[in-house]
Amino acid sequence: MSTLKKSISIVLAILMLISVFTAVPLTAGAAETHKRHTKANTEKKPTGDYFTSGDYEYYLTDDGEAQISGYNGSDADLVIPDTLDGHKVVGIYSGAFEEHEAIKNIQIPDSITYIGSYAFYDTGFYNNEANWENGVLYIGKFLIKADNMKGTYTVKNGTTVIANDAFYEWHPVENEDYNYEDDDYYEDGTYSELEGIVIPSSVTHIGSYVFEYCDKLKNVTLSNGLKYIGEDAFDNCTALKSISIPNSVTTLEGWVFENCKSLENVTLPSGISTISYGLFYNCSSLNSINIPSSVKEIGDDAFYGTGIYNNPSNWTNGVLYYGKYVIAADPDVVTGSYTIKSGTEVIGEYAFWRCEKITGVKIPDSVKYINYSAFYRCLNLASVTIGKNVKEIKEDAFYRTALKSVTIPANVTTIGERAFGYYAQETSDDDYITTKIVDFTINGYAGTAAEKYASANGFKFVKLTPPKKVKQANTLKVSAKTKAVKAKKLKKKKQTVKPLTIKNAKGAVTVTKVKKGSTAKIFKKITVNKKTGAITIKKGKYAKKTYKIKLKITANGNSDYNSKTLTKVVKIKVK
Repeated sequence: MSTLKKSISIVLAILMLISVFTAVPLTAGAAETHKRHTKANTEKKPTGDYFTSGDYEYYLTDDGEAQISGYNGSDADLVIPDTLDGHKVVGIYSGAFEEHEAIKNIQIPDSITYIGSYAFYDTGFYNNEANWENGVLYIGKFLIKADNMKGTYTVKNGTTVIANDAFYEWHPVENEDYNYEDDDYYEDGTYSELEGIVIPSSVTHIGSYVFEYCDKLKNVTLSNGLKYIGEDAFDNCTALKSISIPNSVTTLEGWVFENCKSLENVTLPSGISTISYGLFYNCSSLNSINIPSSVKEIGDDAFYGTGIYNNPSNWTNGVLYYGKYVIAADPDVVTGSYTIKSGTEVIGEYAFWRCEKITGVKIPDSVKYINYSAFYRCLNLASVTIGKNVKEIKEDAFYRTALKSVTIPANVTTIGERAFGYYAQETSDDDYITTKIVDFTINGYAGTAAEKYASANGFKFVKLTPPKKVKQANTLKVSAKTKAVKAKKLKKKKQTVKPLTIKNAKGAVTVTKVKKGSTAKIFKKITVNKKTGAITIKKGKYAKKTYKIKLKITANGNSDYNSKTLTKVVKIKVK
């Protein structure tokens, strides 16, 4: 790719970001967009502390792994190490080796799972046409860049990582009158003509923006073995109608399918836990999707502008429910004290953002997860009842509300930063400073996440008296056998049989007969010992057949054990 093309691509990307910001719904709020996920932070950036090691510059991630950000050497044969100062090298940041023309050969270690945009751009290796295979540049197991792609392309087997922006192409129409300051300049060009892509099972990571603006891409084959798909990977692939994501994928970053307006069918991995922010943003033809039961996080704007979002029947009194998830709420409709619909398990990120007319909220016992910033900036929310089965309350969940206290159930194991007790104080220059709410009180149980959160944040903690715990569930076990009696003996006298064996019962046990079906007549002629389950049959004339008798066995609970009830069918064979 020429320097001109690269410069144009970068400027175009900036303009696209600006256009995205103008398309964000009004509820985003200009003053606080920094609190939400935006396209401005989608390119993966180094995190943690900066270091140098020999000719390499690198950052350490929160996991203590190294990400190369720069190179000061002059080696012709570049062998990138798999460790730096004892830290595993997992990533190469955008432009890390850019314009190092002395580099003629490159070896990348297998430890690398991420390669940023233009990481090797304008090196001697990149500029050598002999290193390109039919318009595609590989470095060992890594696909770095593709140019002038047409038709269907099959990624070389053995490839493990596809670098950021690998298939993204934008070619301006040649015109000597072009001016960078002219808006029309950026509208006149063509994108990739790639129509199909086949990715083998060896590929584990697809980077960010890889197929962005491949607007002719119709057919995508992803193989089992793929683990990670980066942000905006299929952004603006407007010809894409259907895609199946293999179950091996554990991470789908934000905005992956943004603006895929003909996308109708998506199969999500069965074990995925998060539907990331903006994942299906503006996929207007996506009218339904099967969300796996493993999903416990719905990101901000994940379904904004989809057919699901735009369908009025999915909204109930101003709240968008989809399956067991709360996706979004209309701030102009949701008012007063609001009760989350029973059966809901997940309250999505920013679901009730800026619902300033809500004064109270009741969260049912069915809810397990309250995501990032779910009730952020509900300025008049003064009371909340949290269901006893909630497990996680993520960061900023109740940030900038009117809450002065909260009762947190014992089942909550995770409480994120600023989830409760924090407010944003506006400054003179229209900025915000996060402050603690004076005398904020946490009501909870000793030794739980509630007490830890109160202690870590300096809030008042009121210890609740825990309910008396049942020592264990009742371990009642019952087995039933077929018992035989002779018809001749039954004519002369009554018969008693013991078809039940009752074990491990805690508390008083009772056995009762349940009248049902074709054996109703015989029920008049039998009695059941309520303690042992022994059956006594009155003397009389019986047909030679097997009679089925339904019995209910109950072990009563007490202060130490739960009660338990079992139903068994016993068979009496008259022969």
